[in-house]
Amino acid sequence: YQTRYVSFEIAKIYKRETFRELKRFYMRRDMERKGATTGDDSITVMNEVVVKATKLQFVMRGDTLVYNADAFPMSEGSMLSDLIKKFPGAELKEGGEIFVNGRKVDFMLLNGKEFFDNDRELLLENMPAYTVKECLVYERPPKAVKGTPLEKSTPKELVMDVRVKRDYNTAWLANMEGGVGVRFGSQEGFGVTTKTPPFLGRAFAMRYDANSRIALYANVNNLSDYRTPGEKGEWSPLRQSENMTTTYSVGANGYYKKNDGLEYQGSADFFYTEENTANHTSSETFLTGGNTYGRSFYNKRFYNYHVETGHYLELSNPGTLWDTFKDLFFNYYTLLDYQNRSYNTNSASTTLDQDVSAEWGKAWMDSLMTPNAGYLLRQHALNRTTSREYGTEHLVSWDNTSHFHLSPAHNDHIMFIIESGYSYSDVRKKLFDHYLLDYPKSAGASDFRNRYRPDFDRTHNVKLSPQLAFTLDSDGHHVLWFTHTYNYNNTKSNKDIYLLNQIEEWADAGKHSLGLLPSTEEMLLALDADNSQHSHKKTNTNTPEIEYRFWLHSDSTGTSNYLSASLSLPICYEKLDYWQGSQIDTFAIRRTTSLSSKLYFIHEYNKTNRYVEATYETSVSQPSMRSMFDICNDSDPLNIYYGNPDLRSSRNHSFYTHYNEKLRRTLVNASFQINVTQDAIATATLYDVTTGVRRMKSQNINGNWFTYTSAGVDFPLIRSERIRLKQAVSHGYSHSVDLMNEYRSVVITNNFNDELSLTWRPNDKLNFSAKSDLHYQRSTSDQTDFTTINLFDFDYGLTAQIDLPWDFQIATDLTMYSRRGYNDNTMNTNDLVWNARLTKRLMHGNLLLQLDGFDMLGQLSNVRHYINAQGRTETFYNVIPSYALFHVSWRLNKLPKSERQSKNK
Repeated sequence: YQTRYVSFEIAKIYKRETFRELKRFYMRRDMERKGATTGDDSITVMNEVVVKATKLQFVMRGDTLVYNADAFPMSEGSMLSDLIKKFPGAELKEGGEIFVNGRKVDFMLLNGKEFFDNDRELLLENMPAYTVKECLVYERPPKAVKGTPLEKSTPKELVMDVRVKRDYNTAWLANMEGGVGVRFGSQEGFGVTTKTPPFLGRAFAMRYDANSRIALYANVNNLSDYRTPGEKGEWSPLRQSENMTTTYSVGANGYYKKNDGLEYQGSADFFYTEENTANHTSSETFLTGGNTYGRSFYNKRFYNYHVETGHYLELSNPGTLWDTFKDLFFNYYTLLDYQNRSYNTNSASTTLDQDVSAEWGKAWMDSLMTPNAGYLLRQHALNRTTSREYGTEHLVSWDNTSHFHLSPAHNDHIMFIIESGYSYSDVRKKLFDHYLLDYPKSAGASDFRNRYRPDFDRTHNVKLSPQLAFTLDSDGHHVLWFTHTYNYNNTKSNKDIYLLNQIEEWADAGKHSLGLLPSTEEMLLALDADNSQHSHKKTNTNTPEIEYRFWLHSDSTGTSNYLSASLSLPICYEKLDYWQGSQIDTFAIRRTTSLSSKLYFIHEYNKTNRYVEATYETSVSQPSMRSMFDICNDSDPLNIYYGNPDLRSSRNHSFYTHYNEKLRRTLVNASFQINVTQDAIATATLYDVTTGVRRMKSQNINGNWFTYTSAGVDFPLIRSERIRLKQAVSHGYSHSVDLMNEYRSVVITNNFNDELSLTWRPNDKLNFSAKSDLHYQRSTSDQTDFTTINLFDFDYGLTAQIDLPWDFQIATDLTMYSRRGYNDNTMNTNDLVWNARLTKRLMHGNLLLQLDGFDMLGQLSNVRHYINAQGRTETFYNVIPSYALFHVSWRLNKLPKSERQSKNK
C-alpha cells in the first residue's frame, strides 16, 4: 500500500469532551511496486499455497461465532435456508426467524451489508448454499448510536452476517429452476381429488459489490412448502401447512452505499396467492352437568393480489457540523401495501349431547349436510348449522418511521433524539352469506338468514417522541434517558348488517346467488340496526418516561454488565362516538393513567460467548370502551355477546431469563419465562344445554398464569466432530381459569417436549442422522365431570445423504409419526412418511436434474389440538397429497475477469 499521511488539528479540548471521532481514511494499493524489483524486502510475490486442514464446523474468532459452510455436506440444489438448518445450535423457524443457541437473531447481513428484514426469506430461499464461505454471528451496537457516547450503554443487537466466497464477491449470481410432476391419491379424509399437478418454477439473480446490490426474483409453485427431502425429515404433522397454497411472486431488492454518509435500500414485490383450506373439527365443551360434543367441517377458497414497496434512507455525518453539532444521524423507512382479496366458504357444524363419533362413520360430513336429519342427529343434536359465504376485501396501508439525533459539537454528555411515525390503513369489506340454523333433536323451527355485511375501517396513527440522553460520567458508565412520547389515533369504523331474507323475494336462498343485492330502497328496510355498529374514536396518549442505564466492561477479563431500570406513566384521553341502533347512541369520554416499569440486566463473557439476560416488566391494559357498554349483539344466534360496564383494567407481570454459552465444542442454552395476569379479562359463558346457545360476557377474573422452561445442548461425540448429538427439552405449565355457567372452571395443562438428534458424517460423501421427538400433554381440572387428558405425539426416523458414482446423489428421509390419546379415534394414527430426492450433476454441477418423491407411502396427515378452561378442540387439516416432481436447475454465474482466470488456472 502507498504510505498516506493525514493531518488532524485539535485546537482545544473542551471540558465535556471525551473523544473525537475521525472519518475513515482509505489507503491505496501500490500497483507500480507490486511484483517489481525495487529493493524493498517487505514486498514478496508468492507462488500458490494450498492449505489443508480439518473442517471444523464452527470456531470462535474473538467474540464472533463463525460457522464454516464447507464443513456441512449439502444436497445439490440446497439454498441458504437449508445450510442454516444444519448449523449446530441454530434453528430456522417459519417466517425466516433465526435462533442461535436459543437467542433470536435481530438482523441478517450479506457481506456485512444490510438486507431488508421483510425480505429476509428472499435471501434464505434463493441464495445458493455453494456460494457461502462462512456465516458470522456477533453482536453490534444499533446503527443509530454507533460512534456516539451512547454506544457503550445501549444493548447490542445479534446479527448473522453471510459471507460469500471470494469468487462471488463482485459478480452476477443467478439460478433458475423449473419442474412439474404428478400427484397420487386425494386430500386424505376429505375425498376431494386434486387434479392440478405439482409444479415449481423460480428464477433469482443478484449482482453485488462492496457498495451496491440488486436482486431480482420470480417464483411460482403449488407445493405450499420449500423443505427439501433428506435434510432433516421435517415433514412433521405438527409443522404442516394448514392449507394448500399456489403462489406467484415477482420482485426486486436494491442496496446502495456512498462513503459513510449515505445508505439506501429499496424493494418492490408483487404476489398472487390462491389458498385451498379444508378441515374438520371434533370438540368438547366442559360442563358440570355433562359435557357436550361438536363436529364441524370447513372448506374455503381464498384469492389475494398483493403489492408492496418499501424504502429505507440513512444519512449520517460523524464529524462536526457547522462547529455547533456532531454525530448527525437520520433514517427514514416507508412501506406502502395494497391487497385485493376475495374468498368463498362452505361449512357445517352440529352440537351433540353425547359423543357418537364412532357410530357416525366416515360419511358423517354428508349426513351433516342432509336436509332431513338422520337418526343420530334427531337423537343427539342440540343444533345444526350450514353456511355458504362469499366476500371481497380491499386493503391499503402506509407506514412511516424516522429517527434523528445529534449532539453538541464539544459535549459528549448530551444527545438529542427525535423519533416519529405515521401510519394509515383503509380496509373495505363486502361479506355475503346464506346461514341456516335448525334443532334436529327438539324439532324446533329453523332460522334462515340471507345476510350482507359491508364493513369499513379507516385508521390514522401519529407518533412523536423527543428524547434527551444525559451521560453522568466521562467513561459513559451511567446514563439518564428522558423520553416523552405522544401518540394520536383516529379510527372510524362502520359495520352494518342487512338481513336480506326479510325481503320477500330474497327469503329463498335458491332465487338469488351470493353477491347479488336488491335495490337501495329495499335494503333500507332490511337493516339489522340493533346489531350494526358505527364508531368514531380519537385517542391522545402522552407517556413521560425516565430510564437509568449502567454499563461496565473490562477488557482484561472480557466481561460486560448492563443494567437498566425505567418508569413510564401513560396518560390516555379517549373520545368515542358510538351508535348501535335502538340500543345505544352516545358520546363517551374516558381518562386513564397507569404506571409501568421495566428492569433489564445483561451479562456477557466474550471468551466463551456467554450471554445472560433477565428482564421483569409490568404494565396495565384497559378494556375497550365498547366492551363496557350495556349492549347486546345477537347477530350470531348461537353466540350472543353482552357488554359489561363493570370491567376493570388488567395488570400483567412478566419475567424472562435466558442463558447461552460455548464451552469448548459444546453449545448450551437455557431459558425460563413466567407470566401472571391480575384481573384478566376473560369470557364468562352461560351455556344452554338444550339448544347449545352461548351467552357471553367479558368479566375480570384472577388465577391465569403460565410458565415456560427450556434447555438445550449440542456437542460432538468425537474430536473430529463427525458425530454430533443435539438434545432440547422444554416444559410449559398453564393455569387457565374461566367462568362457565357461573362456575369457576380451572384447567391445569402440562406440556413436555423432547427433541433428540444424532448426526454422523463418515466422510464428505456420506451424511446420516437419526432423530426422535416427543410431545406430551396432560390436562387436569377440578370439574367433577372432567376426564384427565393425556396426549402423546411422537416421531422417530432416519435421514441419509449419499454421493454416488457418475455424479449422482441421493437424499432421503423415513419417519414414523404417531399420535395417542385423542378424543376422536380417527386421529390416533401411525403415519410412516418417506421422502426422497435423486440428483444428477451435469456441466460441472451447473446443471442439475432432480427427481423428488414426497410422501411416497401416502400416509401424511395434520392434526392440531387446543385446550383451555372451557373446552378442547381437535382439528384435522388437509395436506399436500403425495407426489413425484421432476425439475431442472441451472446455475448461471458471471464472475469478474480476474476471478475467472484464477478459477480456470
